[in-house]
Amino acid sequence: MAWITPEARASLLSRVLFYYVNPLIDRANRAPLSMDDVWLLQHTDSAQATFERFKLNRRPGRHLAFVLIWVGLTPLVVTLAGGAATAILGFARPYYVNQILQWLQQDPKLRDPTDGLLIFLAMLAAGCTFGLVMGMQLFYGRRVGLQVSATLMAAIYAKALRRPVGVVEAAQLKNKDASANNAGDSAFSATSGPEVRT
Repeated sequence: MAWITPEARASLLSRVLFYYVNPLIDRANRAPLSMDDVWLLQHTDSAQATFERFKLNRRPGRHLAFVLIWVGLTPLVVTLAGGAATAILGFARPYYVNQILQWLQQDPKLRDPTDGLLIFLAMLAAGCTFGLVMGMQLFYGRRVGLQVSATLMAAIYAKALRRPVGVVEAAQLKNKDASANNAGDSAFSATSGPEVRT
């Protein structure tokens, strides 16, 4: 029996570290996974729920891009915030490397080992935070992409089903063939003449 993904019940630390996935990884190490072992999506992440949100927010005059952004607003905000954080944290490591070089250039008699240790620990923390934020950004960015693609595919398919073009064309061809057959039968009856009896 498949269970709903534990992501919704996981703590913030578990989400950041993806710790809630560990039971599934342990199970995969013991035996091959089947479809019943793989977690189901939350209902809010399903294509049906995403398309329902799309239909609720779709209004005449509203741009399609605005509706798609609104449908995946939460993961999109997380992705944008993660992008801004990674852009800032990307400069942290070069900054701290520069701080270490300046510390090494000091007079050894005046150099405090505690300062060097603190700079190193700050650089390590910045690097770890950069990796964690990057992982969350990629995860939520992929979620936004899947929601948008599922919404667009469902919208295009629903519109294709509403279009009567194929049905009308098929009916017109059928009526045209029937008219041609009736005309041919009438012409044959007219040219065959009266029935001759012996």
